[in-house]
Amino acid sequence: MNELLNNILDNAIEYCLNQGNVNIEIIQDEFFLHIKVENDILNNDIDMKTKKDKRYHGYGMKSIKKIIQKYNGSLDINIDKTFELKGTLLLKK
Repeated sequence: MNELLNNILDNAIEYCLNQGNVNIEIIQDEFFLHIKVENDILNNDIDMKTKKDKRYHGYGMKSIKKIIQKYNGSLDINIDKTFELKGTLLLKK
């Protein structure tokens, strides 16, 4: 859980750079954990490659997808005027 939240928040904060909003919503609903993070996008940059060292680009999202899959969850990403990530994890069977 720590790795998942760390990667989600690190990406959100990085995409906002020096200004912008990051909204976080985490809800436990019986056996599910719902995570929604929405952040502003600098200049509507859909590519969003902001890493100075390009060798490390993409690992956060790969980790997020791997963790969501491990817990039989779902992941939905929407990009419009903001970047919105919605993830749901199955906590117990």
